[in-house]
Amino acid sequence: MVAGETRGACGSGGDAPRLTPIARRHAWYDPALMPDIARRAAVTLFVAAIVIVCARSAGAQTSSAPRPDARFAFSAIGLASWQPGDDRLVPAGIDRSLSGIAGGFGGSFDMALIPKTSAIVEITTARLTKTMSVVGLSINDQVRVSSRDTVLSFLAGRNVSPGAHTVRLVVGLSKVFGTPSVAGVPMSTPSSKSFALTVGADAGAPIGRRLELLGVFRFLQARRNSSAAEIGLGRNVIRIGVAVRWHFDN
Repeated sequence: MVAGETRGACGSGGDAPRLTPIARRHAWYDPALMPDIARRAAVTLFVAAIVIVCARSAGAQTSSAPRPDARFAFSAIGLASWQPGDDRLVPAGIDRSLSGIAGGFGGSFDMALIPKTSAIVEITTARLTKTMSVVGLSINDQVRVSSRDTVLSFLAGRNVSPGAHTVRLVVGLSKVFGTPSVAGVPMSTPSSKSFALTVGADAGAPIGRRLELLGVFRFLQARRNSSAAEIGLGRNVIRIGVAVRWHFDN
């Protein structure tokens, strides 16, 4: 791929400037991509606001606490995904690791097992895109690198709050799907392999007889493949979002 070609270019005497360690530490900030990031963040916040308004409207004529006998729940999630890079993986051919913040969305299905304990199936997705300079070629040679991580999680949750408000701790396994692309061309292998340990928490408050407004946090460490190493994609995936959970009867 691009990384293999650019190593040769660097070895043949290319002297294009490389980022210093300090510059790399702040390489998530790419002014050329700020309009795209701002637009995606605005769309994510707009969708989350619409969901919250609709949820409040739906619950306005009902009591203020979710049904205690509801065994199942569905959540719609709007999120921001932070993907730290790993400079140790950056090959000689590119000037920075793929890292930054991207907007995303997802959903989850909950089933109560015993009081305060539930099984959760959750799927979230976010796409990170950066423009990178190819070191060793012309200074104007840049490529667009992107990676979409779609995370399918199987979690167990335990509500540790004694009142009507929810504070739920979750732990489980996740499978990360997605293949990075360089200049629109998919790489040879997916970005991750096997399952990853996932931990997180939900904190929420009732906004209707069947509805809750939640803050969602997830952290996982993906087992990355060689394609991720070629673009400096780090193992850690951090996702923070807002969700509306609907409780319904069995």
